Amino acid sequence: MVLALGGTSSDIFAAVWFARRDRMGLVMTLCIGSAIQIALVVAPLLVIFSWAIGKPMTLVFQNPVDLFSIAGTAFIVNAITRDAETTWFEGALLIGVYVVLALAYFFS
Repeated sequence: MVLALGGTSSDIFAAVWFARRDRMGLVMTLCIGSAIQIALVVAPLLVIFSWAIGKPMTLVFQNPVDLFSIAGTAFIVNAITRDAETTWFEGALLIGVYVVLALAYFFS
């Protein structure tokens, strides 16, 4: 968690700064780039680190909610960013998806 927070804290502050300046295209680019960075760098490092400490972790998902959330998130981000502009309603939909996924993980 420290690695993920330390690596993306500058992206978070930059996204807030540019959002206050109404540069939402740049904000979306920062957020999506940060998520890709975490997925491609931190997740494999955690797998390697888990093998080193003797508690192997794989990237094979046992819970179907995990796979659904990853595929659904990719689909939703693609649908939101396709038109290259954002609205308050799209933001509300993203928060709604977050709440639905949180409830799915809570009850699974």
